[in-house]
Amino acid sequence: MPTGFRMVKLKMFPIADMIPAMVIIMPLSWIWANWFLPLL
Repeated sequence: MPTGFRMVKLKMFPIADMIPAMVIIMPLSWIWANWFLPLL
């Protein structure tokens, strides 16, 4: 979402500050989608 805000020049977010969070969230998202969702 912040990247989209930057693209339309609505609000400028520091994208480089979000990279460490993406490194954590991407594998967790994959684990959730492949391990936990099939159990539901």
